[in-house]
Amino acid sequence: MRLALTLLACLLASPAAHAWGDDGHRIVGQIAWDALTPTAREAVTALLAPGDFGTLAEAATWPDVYARTAPAYAWANPRHYISTAPGSEHVTATGVNCADDGVHGPACVVGAIGYYAARLNDPALTRDDHVEALRFLAHFVGDLHMPLHVFHVDGRGGTLTAVSYDHAAPEPIHLVWDVRLISTEVADLRAPAPTWTDLAAKLEVDLGVHASTAAMSRPDLTGGDVQHSVTAAALTWAEESYTLARRADLFGFDADATLPRRYDLLTRPIVDARLQQAGVRLAAVLNAIYP
Repeated sequence: MRLALTLLACLLASPAAHAWGDDGHRIVGQIAWDALTPTAREAVTALLAPGDFGTLAEAATWPDVYARTAPAYAWANPRHYISTAPGSEHVTATGVNCADDGVHGPACVVGAIGYYAARLNDPALTRDDHVEALRFLAHFVGDLHMPLHVFHVDGRGGTLTAVSYDHAAPEPIHLVWDVRLISTEVADLRAPAPTWTDLAAKLEVDLGVHASTAAMSRPDLTGGDVQHSVTAAALTWAEESYTLARRADLFGFDADATLPRRYDLLTRPIVDARLQQAGVRLAAVLNAIYP
């Protein structure tokens, strides 16, 4: 009971529970890895320490799996999301919802993506700094493409709005998007004992047909200011998530509502596209940093 209450408190304490779940972040990392140039892949490989986070797919889970549980990284929590007030026309990243603390950079996911891209590109920093930057960058790009990391009417990223999905007991709609929709899609795959790797492979095949959709709004780093360029691109990605988050058919449910039958089929094209876009765009940032 004590463990259950602790986990519930952790979930409610943050507007951004673990976006996409670990498998979603792994899928983003894998798509990015397979889209890297040889030069970028060599550079990224040099930063992937052997062990639990030794692939880009696993490195993308580090901010949730390790950093969220480490008191020394408590400052990172608000960097998983950006708060957008109800009725806002657009997403903005300002001193109000994305203040720079002067130590760890902007405290929102839009600013954090640009900040860590710049740190990864800074030759004056140490290898450990670059490893940390790669892990945060890979994770935050995934976070931003999950609509509930930008907006929900409950003001807490959907963590306060419990709904019933697929006849299960009510749980936060954030958790449905984090874990349930992806696990349902994995289970539906025509493969023996399917896992996230099978879904990643399917989404990569689909990219051959829908590449233009996934590639839209890649960051332009030709101007030389990596932080500014990547932050500008991230703001565009946030706008996409905001547009989705305001859709009543996706998120317009009251607490204790039962989601529509086959909600997973309604949302699947959107979930797939956001995972694909996150992977392709993460690769674009890394390929630009390591030309």
